[in-house]
Amino acid sequence: MLGIDEITASGLLVRIWIKTQPGQQWAVAREFRRRMLNVLAANGIPIGRLHQQLHLVREVNGHGGSPDASALES
Repeated sequence: MLGIDEITASGLLVRIWIKTQPGQQWAVAREFRRRMLNVLAANGIPIGRLHQQLHLVREVNGHGGSPDASALES
């Protein structure tokens, strides 16, 4: 394990090297991630999920915000 390579607001980047047999790198990577998640969960360390909110504002007559009832009737 090389160690923590980057710390950002969205998480940590841990850089590792694992030597595998040819063609087995994907299965080994999946197993490593599975074990890592199990260790983190066992130690009460939550894994964040990306969350995004989208707020739509309808424009009436070129002005943002919520239209009043009279604007909706026209």
